[in-house]
Amino acid sequence: MILGYILVIALVFVDQISKILVVSLMNLNQQITIIPHLLNFHFTYNTGAAWSIFSDQRVFLTILSLVASIIFLYVMKDFSMKKNKLYSISILLITSGTIGNLIDRAFRSNGVVDFLEFGFIDFPVFNVADSFLTVGVILLAIYVIFISKDGSIPLFKKNDEETNNDEQSSER
Repeated sequence: MILGYILVIALVFVDQISKILVVSLMNLNQQITIIPHLLNFHFTYNTGAAWSIFSDQRVFLTILSLVASIIFLYVMKDFSMKKNKLYSISILLITSGTIGNLIDRAFRSNGVVDFLEFGFIDFPVFNVADSFLTVGVILLAIYVIFISKDGSIPLFKKNDEETNNDEQSSER
C-alpha cells in the first residue's frame, strides 16, 4: 500500500515537472514538431475537462477533481502488485492523473496545462496526467471485463474473509 502512494507521488511529480518545463520554455500557443506528422508540443490551457467540456467551470471542476482524488486515494488501499497487478496499476494511473490535473485547476488561474498533440489526427491537446487517466481507465475496463471473476471492482465487493464469516453466520 505504501508503495502505491509513493508511486502516485512520483507520477504526479513527472506530470507537474513536464508542465513546469512547458510553461517556462514555450510561449502560449507555440507549437513545436517533435516527430513530423506524429507528435507535436503545442502549449495551451484547458479551462474545462476532457474535450473542453464544462469550460470555464473552474470551481466545479476543482471540487469534482478534489472529491475524485480523495476517493481514489482511498481506493489505493487495495494497491497490491502481488495480488492484483492490473487493477493496482489502473488505480495508480487514475489516481495520479486525477491529482495532476487537480493541482493545475487549484493553482493555475489559466486552467490545466496541455501540450501533447497528435499530428496525424484531429484530437484535443492533452498532457501527461490525461495520459495516465486514459490508460488507467482502459486498464480498469480490461480488468473488469476480462479478468475479474464476477465483473466487479474490488472496492465494491466484500473481501473473502468477510464473505466467509457472513456465510458461516447465516448457517448457524
